Amino acid sequence: MFKNQLKIMKNQFSLTLLMLFVCLNSKSQNHHENISGVYYGFGGSIVQSNLDDLNTSLTRNGFKKFNTISPATNYHFAFIKNNLMFCYNATVLQRQKSNNSGITLKMNSSFSTISLGYVAYTRKRSILCPSIGIGGRTLNLNNKTDSTKLDFTNQLNGPVGTSSIQTGGYICNLQLTYIWNLNKNRTSDFFIGIQAGYKFSISKSKAYIYEDNLPNTPLINMNGFHASIIFGMCYFKAKN
Repeated sequence: MFKNQLKIMKNQFSLTLLMLFVCLNSKSQNHHENISGVYYGFGGSIVQSNLDDLNTSLTRNGFKKFNTISPATNYHFAFIKNNLMFCYNATVLQRQKSNNSGITLKMNSSFSTISLGYVAYTRKRSILCPSIGIGGRTLNLNNKTDSTKLDFTNQLNGPVGTSSIQTGGYICNLQLTYIWNLNKNRTSDFFIGIQAGYKFSISKSKAYIYEDNLPNTPLINMNGFHASIIFGMCYFKAKN
């Protein structure tokens, strides 16, 4: 399992480096300017996560598997100065549920990154920017016995029927961002963008239940592709 994941990571890293090389070499073309500005927006994503070990544990105990590819909502903010881009991205994946014998298991997950990029290619109304970023990820598993009637006083005296497992860690994110300004003069206006990349864990996952270490936890991480469509506002100023 680990060798397969390592092979996938190496292949995606090589692909990203190739894309970065192609973009940076586009500077020699006529369509390259010195760009400064900002953009901010939100969008919808498709996010891949590595849940193989978790799903194996779930099916072994009678639960339905979680989807490894999930829809998500994301938020973006970027500041560009002389083609150097500083970007913040936050992504919240759609909650998933699994049931077995009166027990409901809910999974919530998210990740966010701070990235450094370079505007490698420009046209009159658009920019293309490869970037690399680091950030954090969180994943919560909440289970509840469906027959349990929750009451605040009862939970204080003897908590039963529910539990919450948290896991997280640090990630590295390699991505390409394409922004297309709806204003042909490239002033302040709405934009449509596309963002795609690959993220992988750079720290070992640790699971906790109410802040206590939880041993024998299956491997859970967010290694995989992600792709987004972004909408928002932007302002760009170009110098040849």
